[in-house]
Amino acid sequence: NYRGDQVWAPRAGLLTYALHLNEALDLKSLGPARTTAKSVYRQMRIMEEVFLSTKAYSADSHAQFVSPDYAAKRAAFVLNSPLRKLSFEAIFNTSFLVVRDAQGNCAWGTHSINTPTAFGAGITVNGVYAAYAIDREHVLGRGASAPGISTSYALFKGGEPRLVCGSPGFGFVHGPYQYGTGIMEWELSAVDAMLLPRFALPSPDGTTVFETHYQPPVFAMLDERGIIPRRSPATPATGLVGAIVIDAD
Repeated sequence: NYRGDQVWAPRAGLLTYALHLNEALDLKSLGPARTTAKSVYRQMRIMEEVFLSTKAYSADSHAQFVSPDYAAKRAAFVLNSPLRKLSFEAIFNTSFLVVRDAQGNCAWGTHSINTPTAFGAGITVNGVYAAYAIDREHVLGRGASAPGISTSYALFKGGEPRLVCGSPGFGFVHGPYQYGTGIMEWELSAVDAMLLPRFALPSPDGTTVFETHYQPPVFAMLDERGIIPRRSPATPATGLVGAIVIDAD
């Protein structure tokens, strides 16, 4: 349960963990990320926690990570501990698709040519099934994704889909997470949530991409905390999000 909705992310327990951390760190009271430096900083620390938790996430620990109580216990550490080293460098060639028909049925998924063992499928070349190989570990079938995270998630209310969002490639976790936060925490419209600026995950060179339409207080906070931003228009790194929001009317 998340803000009265039900989370559907069966392979992505750490996305559910991120949503519970939103509640534990009270993002709702702080206001949207475009102007509110505290909101942006909390979102960054939540994504840091999520990606570093992939090392501990497993079928045995799933129940712990999807528990609101665990998020509440971890919240102070997530927010107040020193910044931990995290970098994200991977290659993805994916497309996120979501469809709703006139009867209200929803279907969604991610097609990938280089992570067929994690999601999507490869392609056929001259009659031979093929996928883009990143490295030897990828070829051996462990995929390019990490345990507990996924390209998309859905929220249901009363058994009916309310929100489906996802992002391919470099934005495959933090893109949908930031979009969904706009909808659920700050009650923005589908369009306004899409127009919120987003950040990427840190690069190996120590910089992090931030979309240019964050307001000055956000960039001032980054300077104060020693976080090196690379200002950019929307890019795959910040999440090319696809979504459907179904309101009561």
